[in-house]
Amino acid sequence: MRYGIRVVPFFLILFLILNACATKRYEGPVSGVASDAQRVMSSALGKATAQLNFTAYKGRKIFLDVAALTPRIGKNSPEENFIQSWLEEKLVQDGVKTVPSLSGADLRLVVLGKIFGVDRRRRDFIPIYYSEKTIGQVQLHLTFYEQSTGRLLASEDTQGLAEYSEVFWFYMFGPFPSQK
Repeated sequence: MRYGIRVVPFFLILFLILNACATKRYEGPVSGVASDAQRVMSSALGKATAQLNFTAYKGRKIFLDVAALTPRIGKNSPEENFIQSWLEEKLVQDGVKTVPSLSGADLRLVVLGKIFGVDRRRRDFIPIYYSEKTIGQVQLHLTFYEQSTGRLLASEDTQGLAEYSEVFWFYMFGPFPSQK
């Protein structure tokens, strides 16, 4: 009888640990893109464009044409619009003027979004450990053309990778976030 009483606290603690649960619920905008996915995508795009230098085209007028392998809604996908806005800002910072049509441009910059996506990985060792990692990857191919002749001026590839992870211990202590 006394042995049974000593074991009860152990089983009670074990029961509490096993019934704990790490749940992450997403309540987001209409587009349905989770905030951690947005975080890694913008961070990866920032890393991919950080080393780009457009000062060689300072004072020139550039028409920016972005294409990615993402589903389109209307003329451009939300991802293409995001890349376009990000690169327009980068061009303006380097003294390049962007124009809305090809007819007013000296140069055409074609940007191919070879990869613009998110991977999610979940790992767990029940009931001790649970982690969720969101990895954003961006690969862009940039090509400059002279608008009047169509001559290829320059071509460049760039890429960026960003990770965000959350770890839970015993399914109830956490999240412990980490970003790379």
